[in-house]
Amino acid sequence: MNGITQTLKLNNRSGFSLIELIIVMALIGVMAVVVIPMLRQEDLAQERADFVTQLNSFVSGAQYNALVGGKINRVVFDLKKSQVYLQAKGEGQGTDGQDKYELVQVPYNEDVFSWDGEHFKLQAFLVNNKNELAGQDSDKVWFYIVPDGIAQSVIINFYDLASSEKYNETGAYSLVLNPFAVQFKLYESFKQLV
Repeated sequence: MNGITQTLKLNNRSGFSLIELIIVMALIGVMAVVVIPMLRQEDLAQERADFVTQLNSFVSGAQYNALVGGKINRVVFDLKKSQVYLQAKGEGQGTDGQDKYELVQVPYNEDVFSWDGEHFKLQAFLVNNKNELAGQDSDKVWFYIVPDGIAQSVIINFYDLASSEKYNETGAYSLVLNPFAVQFKLYESFKQLV
């Protein structure tokens, strides 16, 4: 009986066996392989959401400026500098016979909104069903907001290059402007005006 008691005492020791530790480490490794890419995708989605929120804040200021100033405003996208800024219609015409537009600061915002041109690549910029990027030599495109606060119909199709490189996805997204609320909504596919 004494030998059985000693055997039971040896088998009741505390701690983990090497096999148990290896199994736990393998499970942690598998979970890390699954969870870490999902966290990165959420980071990219959050970056897109932040971009849309900041852009909407900027165009809200532009709508406010059009309403208060009683002038036509245009929201200009400088594709070379990856910036957005606001211009209000000035008095008279320029030397080219076109209306004069003057740079204005958007109330409660910076005077220029920038985006990551390496991360977000514009594919199409549709204003009233016309792609302003097609066959255009200019590095700038814009849409207008009239004094009653209504904007032109705008769809911006872009690629999220970080998503494309990291996950081999198409990374195709659209920003569709509600002309009455002057707010963009993000869609996970390219859109067209009808």
